Amino acid sequence: QIFELGAKYIEEDKDLVYKWKNYFLHLLFLKEVNETMFNKEIKTNLNKHFQYKNFILNNFSYFDIVLFSIMFNTSIYHQSDLNEDILYFKRWQKYSHDYLVIDDTKLINYLKFKEKENLNESYKLTSSQKLVQAVTKKDYALMRKLLGTDHENVNSRRPKDYKTLSHIACLNADYEAIKILQEFKCDLESYDFENMTPLYDAIYSCNIQFVEYLITDLHLDLHHKEIQNRTPFYWAACIGDIPMIQYLLTKSVDINSTSSMGRTPLSKACWNGRTDIVKILCQQKGIILDCPDKNGRYPLHNAVWGEYGGRQGKKMNGGISADCPQAAQYLIDYGANIEVTDNEGDTPFMIAASTNGIESSKVLVKAGAQVNRVNNRGESALIQATQYGNWESVGTLLDLIKN
Repeated sequence: QIFELGAKYIEEDKDLVYKWKNYFLHLLFLKEVNETMFNKEIKTNLNKHFQYKNFILNNFSYFDIVLFSIMFNTSIYHQSDLNEDILYFKRWQKYSHDYLVIDDTKLINYLKFKEKENLNESYKLTSSQKLVQAVTKKDYALMRKLLGTDHENVNSRRPKDYKTLSHIACLNADYEAIKILQEFKCDLESYDFENMTPLYDAIYSCNIQFVEYLITDLHLDLHHKEIQNRTPFYWAACIGDIPMIQYLLTKSVDINSTSSMGRTPLSKACWNGRTDIVKILCQQKGIILDCPDKNGRYPLHNAVWGEYGGRQGKKMNGGISADCPQAAQYLIDYGANIEVTDNEGDTPFMIAASTNGIESSKVLVKAGAQVNRVNNRGESALIQATQYGNWESVGTLLDLIKN
């Protein structure tokens, strides 16, 4: 069915369709490529695919790869006047292509992750929930008794979130529990279900002295990146504890580190509406004010994003559900470019208009934003506000443009 779907739009290239079908059917069922079936170049390319077969299977099916290959290797696929069906395929193919770009670093990290994952599976068989409860309730006598009976339980995990005893102790900022666990050689760099180490839980506890103890005395990795590529400092910016953020800034952290979506701590603080954090980060030497994420959106886009268009999401510790004109003003004052555009060609002013960020619209106009500029679809801020039915924003924009 997949090949028939591909052939529907590529009538003149059916031979190419069947050529690619044969390549990937062999990839499905053979352990290696036979020299007599394909030329040397094809064999080399396919064998390279085998090296990453497990990685691909964890994220995309073989049939996804087949379909992308069929479509991408035909002339009609690259024409500009494609119908909407093909455009959907192109968007999905582009996403998969970006995701499946593999370099040596990614492969090494993946293998490390798989090793940890295998260890985690073995921990499930040896986890003691009595020990988990003892650490949670700070029952040190029971901890020593249980660990003395079976020290292999030192890496026991809590089923609901896969956190180890070390994670739980760090979340409680429990010095004594950590010392006992160290005696029995616990793994202080173990991963929970989000690949977060115990240091992330310690940061969540907002106990600076305890975090200092972990970093300085126990040398926990301050530059680790969890499953979303967030560092401990990024995590602190998400949580929003100002003293913790200020403390970590003294530890030579990377203030411009990006998540898997390409967002920086500054961008996250803008999205959460944390003006206090935005101010602190803007004052840091080396801060990058204009850093786009994978959607091409800059911190200023996130600061002016209004109450509509996805703003109502998960917030942590004081996050707001509307635009944050104060944060936008800080960014502008420190030199952020107000005319940056995202992947759709939308400027911060257009985003404010389309999401009902009324107060931020005023800040941007005062700073000199181009109110009649259009995006990739030829839409101005006023057109977008009208299109989404943001009538209060429409009235404000009309007044701003008139004046």
